[in-house]
Amino acid sequence: MTYEIVADPSTTHAIVVGIERYDAGWEPLSGAGSDARRFADYLCAQGVEPANIHLFISPLADHEPLVTSSSPHALPATREAVMSSITRLHQATGSLLVCYWSGHGISNLRGDRRVFFADAVDDDKKNLDLNSFLESLGSTYFAGLRTHMVFVDACANFEEDMQWAFTTPGTEVALGDPLEAHQFVLYAARQGQTARHHDTVEAGLFSRELLDAL
Repeated sequence: MTYEIVADPSTTHAIVVGIERYDAGWEPLSGAGSDARRFADYLCAQGVEPANIHLFISPLADHEPLVTSSSPHALPATREAVMSSITRLHQATGSLLVCYWSGHGISNLRGDRRVFFADAVDDDKKNLDLNSFLESLGSTYFAGLRTHMVFVDACANFEEDMQWAFTTPGTEVALGDPLEAHQFVLYAARQGQTARHHDTVEAGLFSRELLDAL
């Protein structure tokens, strides 16, 4: 069965995240911020109101212009900033919610997926519990936004293989009662896999192909 997503750009909302550097000093992802900016620019070109696009970019020093290069301007991709935006969005109404995330991620043998916020550090690996987020989207907590498209350009290495000294509990999103919703989710990597990143062109392979297709 095929479900066709039809949405009005004027009532579309979006969360767009691109993280190139982390407070923990992890391997930088040069180009993740550019991918997020390109995705936000694409949405604007389709008629999505800049005010409806919640954009978060934590760039490398030489990519700082990405934050203010066009509208909407970006905020740092910290846990507080992103979660505050998600909390506000749950009260919104519209025909579509689009979520795009480019950065470091992880999974575990239980099937959980998580993506890290820019202010993650080794002793507190701040991250969003994607399973919780997707479940929340399909509940009455997001009753006004029942159609979702989610794109995640992040690795899904198993946490159990990382040999970290501390566990990585994820930040969960409030959950309501189950609600009929239409949800399309696309990941750059299966669980246990690493997402490919092209340093020479400064772009994630998944994001490059996605944006070219769009």
